[in-house]
Amino acid sequence: MKIQELYPDIISENLNDELSSSKTDVTREGAMQAFTALRAQARANGVSGMSSADINREIDLAREESGSGTV
Repeated sequence: MKIQELYPDIISENLNDELSSSKTDVTREGAMQAFTALRAQARANGVSGMSSADINREIDLAREESGSGTV
């Protein structure tokens, strides 16, 4: 399963634009809200209990699927 399939609401084509926007002010509160939302979505998708090995396997699969060797 691709990482994009696990987090369709978070991983978008515009993600790089959103992250590099100079209009985005990152606060501790905002970062914590984003982290909490990611954890909730992971629970909802059934992937919150993934081990480090599982996560690394998913990263490797995503790299293989992209053909670039990096994600």
